Amino acid sequence: MEIGRMVWPSVRLDEVVERVARVEADGLAAAWVPQIFGWDALTVLALAGERTSSIRLGTAVLPTHPTHPLLLAASALIPSLRGERTQFDGVRLRAELPRPLDTFDTPAPPVLLAALGPAMLRLAGEHADGTVTLMTGIRTVAEHIVPTISVAAAAAGRPAPRIVVGLPICVTADVDAARQRCREEFAAYTNTPSYRAMLDKEGAADPADVALIGSRGEVSDRLRAFHDAGATEFMAWVFGDDNEQAETGSCLREYVGA
Repeated sequence: MEIGRMVWPSVRLDEVVERVARVEADGLAAAWVPQIFGWDALTVLALAGERTSSIRLGTAVLPTHPTHPLLLAASALIPSLRGERTQFDGVRLRAELPRPLDTFDTPAPPVLLAALGPAMLRLAGEHADGTVTLMTGIRTVAEHIVPTISVAAAAAGRPAPRIVVGLPICVTADVDAARQRCREEFAAYTNTPSYRAMLDKEGAADPADVALIGSRGEVSDRLRAFHDAGATEFMAWVFGDDNEQAETGSCLREYVGA
């Protein structure tokens, strides 16, 4: 299982780009930037591409509803990236390209959906390259996420999907304090319907119940357990004080042998 890291774009743009570059320097496989209420994630990644050479750059997640599909297709969507003409005529939305996009012989990037429920997981398996989950515990990954998307991909004749598991993570000597901090920092996810459904499926009260919190050995064991559950990448949302974040970063580098 590969290790990526969430880079929260809550600082100056040059600092966000620097943090992405630092993820590559740490030897991790991917840096993920969310699109929330700040910098445009695709712009951040375009700038970060100038500072990196080998790391994968991804958005986790990029909401589609505020963005016109043709504009988004020019950056990330299927089937436009395959050079096909795109047309959609729905009840509320109509989009049509007069000709295929000019992609200048650039290979199409993988497209992953933020799929958690059964319908979205089947869609991801049939048409996309995988899923990125958040606040989804290990049992739910093993018994719901992996089998649902994998069966759909196999039925559609597609390769085995990428399954990126995103969770808070903190190497700490004070587990109780870290769990309380996790509840406070990630409280917004507790009652968001899609994440609430995954927490309920896991039997978890809040994000602290699914986060990776504990000693270096305990966190490493949990990472290996997610690998065994079928995750292809762990997207680390590192939290804690400065010392805890440094210890967590060191643990992740040790896990990948960097």
